[in-house]
Amino acid sequence: LGPEVASFEKSLAEILGYRYAVGCSSGTEALILSLKALGLSPGAQVLTPAYSFVASASSILWAGLRPVLVDVCPETGCVTAERVEAAITPSTEAVIAVDLYGRQNDLAAIRELCRKRSLRLIEDGAQSIGVPNAGADLYTLSFYPTKNIGAVGDAGAILTDDEILAHTLTHLTQHGATARDQFERVGTNGRLDTLQAALLELKIPHVHTWSEDRRRIARQYREALAPLEASGKLKLPPASENDAKNVWSLFTIRIPQNRNGLMEALQEKGVGCGIYYLKSLNQQAALHPHLNGGKFPNAEKLSQTVLSIPIYPELAPVEQEKVVDSLMECLSGSI
Repeated sequence: LGPEVASFEKSLAEILGYRYAVGCSSGTEALILSLKALGLSPGAQVLTPAYSFVASASSILWAGLRPVLVDVCPETGCVTAERVEAAITPSTEAVIAVDLYGRQNDLAAIRELCRKRSLRLIEDGAQSIGVPNAGADLYTLSFYPTKNIGAVGDAGAILTDDEILAHTLTHLTQHGATARDQFERVGTNGRLDTLQAALLELKIPHVHTWSEDRRRIARQYREALAPLEASGKLKLPPASENDAKNVWSLFTIRIPQNRNGLMEALQEKGVGCGIYYLKSLNQQAALHPHLNGGKFPNAEKLSQTVLSIPIYPELAPVEQEKVVDSLMECLSGSI
């Protein structure tokens, strides 16, 4: 590892308000390493949202643990303390709270619940770099190129205020080595490479400025699209009670009717849009053998109605106006 990795880790921790940061090879690897570092019992249950990218559940399996899905809030798409508490069993040892679309939701209450129930808390911040330190045991990041801070390939990081966890994670990313040819635990080749670290250190000082740009664009969308929401044509993402807790990785509206038709119509007009995610995790075939059933109506409803429209710091006013005008035109007529 070159000195650029340690330099980036130091800058990342300082800028995001943590004592320690450990770089790794991807956001998925960050979750797996975090679960390994916590030293949970083999086969222990880990609660995770029913609506998220598949890694929020598959990482639990790779760590030798059992994912238990929790249905999400129908408004935010995130889990809440109340829903987490209802899913806790004697076998539960940890919770993964995902900041879906960049929104940090109910983390203080979830953290307090975990403290009372002696559970470990991982905040999956793959989409939320720049939100405040919420006091989770571990906060994981992805630097995939589409994220708010992107590398030129795969990269990730884990942040914590716990010195022991930080040292454990560093060893785990380097095959468990504590010194040259000395391996005290089984680890993996999960290191952040020097090239990615050097690039990311140039970008990370801009994280809060770029987040403010995204918040500004989100406010403009909310104002411009309010008439469509009032008419029932779409539903806007809820406003955040604290702006700092949402970095708007995605601006995701909900379309009650013919979402797929609208997406095709927008794409024909040259407006980029996408669905995140097409299926809730309980609907993913790869996870079926590892889940114990359950009903997740909110997660399934989101998969049928969500549509993300362009949001990024460089989005020009004329481009945003085109997005809004295209939505108005498509939703005012027959798609």
